[in-house]
Amino acid sequence: LEGIAQAEQRASRTVDQLLALARAAEGGIALSVQTVALDAVVRDVVLRCLPRADALGVDLGAQGLEPGTQVRGNTALIEGILHNLLDNALRYGRGHPPQITVALHCEPPYAVLQVLDNGPGVDAELACHVQQRWAQGAPGLALGQGAGLGLSIVARYAQLMGGRLALEGSAHGPGLVASVWLPLADPAAP
Repeated sequence: LEGIAQAEQRASRTVDQLLALARAAEGGIALSVQTVALDAVVRDVVLRCLPRADALGVDLGAQGLEPGTQVRGNTALIEGILHNLLDNALRYGRGHPPQITVALHCEPPYAVLQVLDNGPGVDAELACHVQQRWAQGAPGLALGQGAGLGLSIVARYAQLMGGRLALEGSAHGPGLVASVWLPLADPAAP
């Protein structure tokens, strides 16, 4: 019964991701873009993910969430980006001790949202490969979890808002740094 329940959860998640990807493929036409308080959205998503991180024994933290970081974007897409990145980090990016940090800083004309973990990381070739639909790295294949859609959704959502996704190894040892650049809002924009 436990195996059936897990299979149902994986199938449900795959269907949800396929629907999100389909919406993103068609969403460019009717995408509502406005000024979004990125710091507040990030704080809300991190707080919602804390119970799962605690249950897994992961130290989930955040830095750089000072009020006032505003981007031109869509709140639902930004939440989808961060949720997918945190889901991946909680599944595959847990080193010893398991630690994940969500960071936010500005590199005008962009705000940079990062999820840093201390797991196995990726090399440059794999970083490009796992952003494609249905592509997974060795940890995902070994765990038998996921369908290889999360990072392609993140990349597409970022693109729809005029941003981009980059994956690279951590400069401070093992791990992955997933960075999403989103255009900063014009202070005069609504």
